[in-house]
Amino acid sequence: MKKCIFPIFCLLFVCVIFTSFIYFIYWLIYKAPIPELVYKRAISKIERKVSYQYEGNFKMELNLKYSNEFSNYYSAIEQKVLRKNDYKNNKFHIKITINNGGYENNYEGYVIGGDVYYREGIDEFEKGFEKSWQYLDENSYDFLRKVNKHVKHHKINEETVNDINCYVFEIEMDETFFNEYLNYLSSDKDKGLLFGEGKVVGDTKFKIWISKDKSEVVKSYMTIEKIVLKNYKLDENFEIERKNIEISVNYYDWGEDFELPEN
Repeated sequence: MKKCIFPIFCLLFVCVIFTSFIYFIYWLIYKAPIPELVYKRAISKIERKVSYQYEGNFKMELNLKYSNEFSNYYSAIEQKVLRKNDYKNNKFHIKITINNGGYENNYEGYVIGGDVYYREGIDEFEKGFEKSWQYLDENSYDFLRKVNKHVKHHKINEETVNDINCYVFEIEMDETFFNEYLNYLSSDKDKGLLFGEGKVVGDTKFKIWISKDKSEVVKSYMTIEKIVLKNYKLDENFEIERKNIEISVNYYDWGEDFELPEN
C-alpha cells in the first residue's frame, strides 16, 4: 500500500511545484510590481491600442509675429479636454473648452468608424470632417501615444495619485519624438505644409505615472519652453511662438467601452 501511495504523492508534489513555477512566471511577467516590468506592460497597452479615457489641461502663451509689428498678437490660452478612445469598436468622443484671452468656446465631436460628427457650443451635431479635424486629432493633446518601447526612460520616484500607488518615470525626448507634432503644427489638412521650419527651443520635460498593481498609465505631465514655427509659405516674415506650454493629463478606464452622446 505504501509503495502505491509514494509514487502518487511524488506525482502530486511535482504537479504542485510545476504549477507554482508556472504561476510565478505568470506573476513575474504580468503582475510583479517591478518598475521596469510595470513600465513595459503599460507601454504594451498603448502600443496595442487598448481603449482608455482622459481629462487634460493644456496651457500656453501664443505670439503671432508679422512683418508689421503693430499687427503682432499675444494671447494666453487654456484648454480643457475630455477624450474617450475606444479603439476596439473604432469610436471616439472629445469635448474641448478653450479659454482664449477671457473668451470661452466649447467644441464637441465624436467618431464612429469613418463618420465624424461635430458641433460648437450648443449647436446640433453636423456630419463632416473638414471643420473638426484639428480638434479631433489626438496629436493635438495626447503625447502618451508617442511613447513606445524604444523611447528612453528612467524611474525617478514613487507617488500616490488619486489613492493609486504609482511609479513615476521621466521620458527622454529628442528631435524624433517631436517630429510628428511639429509637422502637425506646421500643416493644414487641405493646404499641406505651411511652415518651412519648426523647432523646439529650450527645456522640455515629460513624466508619466504608472500604477503598480495594474500597470496602467494614471497621469502624464509635460512642459515645453518654446515651439517656433517659421518660413510661412504665404509670408516669410510671419512667425508663430508657443511659449511656456504645460500639458497635464489624467487617464482612466483602461480597456473599458463607453457610450456615445445621443444626436
